[in-house]
Amino acid sequence: MNFRAYDSNTRAWLEAVEQNIGIDAELTLRYCNEIIELAMNKKDSALLGFAYFYLGQTYYCLNDSSNFLSCTSKAISYLAQVQEWELLSRSYNCMGILAANRGNYPLAIEYYRKAMECCNYYENSLGQRCAIDINVGSMDIKAGRYEEAEEYFKRAKEQIKQNPLLPEYHSFSISILVNLSKCYLFQGKYDKMQKLFDFLQADHWKYAEDVDRISMWCVEAMYYHKQNQVKERDLRIRLVGEHTTGNIPIMDLFDDYYDYLRMLLQTDYDDEFWKIIDMIEPIVKISQTVYLQQKIISLKVKYYRSRGKNAEYLKEAGLYFELSEYIENEAREMINVMLDLQRDLAFAEQKQQDMELENTRLQRKSMEDPLTHLWNRYKLDETSSQLFDEAIQKQEPLAVEIMDIDYFKELNDHYGHQYGDEALIALGKVLNRIATERQGFCARYGGDEFVLLYHGITKERAISAMSAIKEAVEQLNIEHKYSKALPVMTVSQGMCYGTPKPGSCFADFMEAADQNLYNIKGKTRNHYAIGEISGNENHSDT
Repeated sequence: MNFRAYDSNTRAWLEAVEQNIGIDAELTLRYCNEIIELAMNKKDSALLGFAYFYLGQTYYCLNDSSNFLSCTSKAISYLAQVQEWELLSRSYNCMGILAANRGNYPLAIEYYRKAMECCNYYENSLGQRCAIDINVGSMDIKAGRYEEAEEYFKRAKEQIKQNPLLPEYHSFSISILVNLSKCYLFQGKYDKMQKLFDFLQADHWKYAEDVDRISMWCVEAMYYHKQNQVKERDLRIRLVGEHTTGNIPIMDLFDDYYDYLRMLLQTDYDDEFWKIIDMIEPIVKISQTVYLQQKIISLKVKYYRSRGKNAEYLKEAGLYFELSEYIENEAREMINVMLDLQRDLAFAEQKQQDMELENTRLQRKSMEDPLTHLWNRYKLDETSSQLFDEAIQKQEPLAVEIMDIDYFKELNDHYGHQYGDEALIALGKVLNRIATERQGFCARYGGDEFVLLYHGITKERAISAMSAIKEAVEQLNIEHKYSKALPVMTVSQGMCYGTPKPGSCFADFMEAADQNLYNIKGKTRNHYAIGEISGNENHSDT
């Protein structure tokens, strides 16, 4: 987001939010709410999108899924209005994570798809693309689609290798390696896992944060359990227990803990099992993610059943089924949020289209002659510059015609200005039709003068165009008894034809066309002349 457009106080708030996110939640929330108050007064969608995004991110870190959902859905609406693609992609990605943690995988896929789509609209999206691939691959693991998951992780691995200076390089690399290890573990490809562990330890371990280390230890514990390497397994079990606290980001680590706890059920580490359960269950309840609560209860059900504790088993089994109704409500809430988002985004898209149409209309109006609705001199300047440059570059001919109405002053003086305006309008329609048929350009130059441009046309077709204009104007049969040419309105035309040379300019063609018009009017009216530029010479044919 570009901060330079804002005053120093606002910039200080924005920078403070980015500096404190994930470090000081209380301060970040306060700054975000202050920005929202300011942005509401200014009706600034960019600021609102920024503030709601970082509010959502803070609630994500606090495991508050309800407030995260509310803030992030608002962020998406505002960010879409201002096309802030990077934050929009990150918002969709996080919504995908929440949907997956609530068991709504189809909705999660849709959010991830939208997140990846946003990546197409901004530079330096490599890191975000990598994050999305990791998340989609993780969802495939949950569904038992291990080979498909491998493809996503391998693609993410190739992406991250392209930019080792990315701030998330080591974190993403660890996540990729851990998830690949899971794929191999669940497929029984144990021989591939140790190489990944060694590589992770050598290249990334010293950069790992606690969340990365816990994830790795969980997978290693499961691996060593399968390999019957009890000593190594027990070491990882101890490390997981020591580093699990009440501040873990549960939505990032739940799947690792879940698989790890399933492994503990196969051991006699009952104390460690309940230590982790007692630590993460309150966090899951705070997060208000019923699907995850149900998965924890499923672990407790399996524990009591395996230990023959029937009373406790029946109690937890009852709670499990009670939560099913809440899961339906949770799914309904997510669907409603998606529908509301689609409605808001459709409204924002329509608003954007309306603005673009209005801008196009205003732009055309600024370049349109209000009487004849032909282009005006501003548009002529723009178009002539483009066509002239193209003619020089491709060495193709250009035809420039200037024309005016014969004895137009007399027509205005004797018939009145309204009659003169109607004559100009009728002439404008003729010129626009003939120019359009020949892929040409027509503009009102001022008063009764008009300019036509043809690019890449032959000299014969240029003469044919002037002849067609002469005949069509006569056929309008607009009375002009005070003309010395015919008793109807006529026009005189001068054209310059040739291939422009480097170093020449459009003004040379205009001057030559104007000179040809002057020359023909000095001899007669209701006629045309065409001349070619060759060096400094200008030859005229009548």
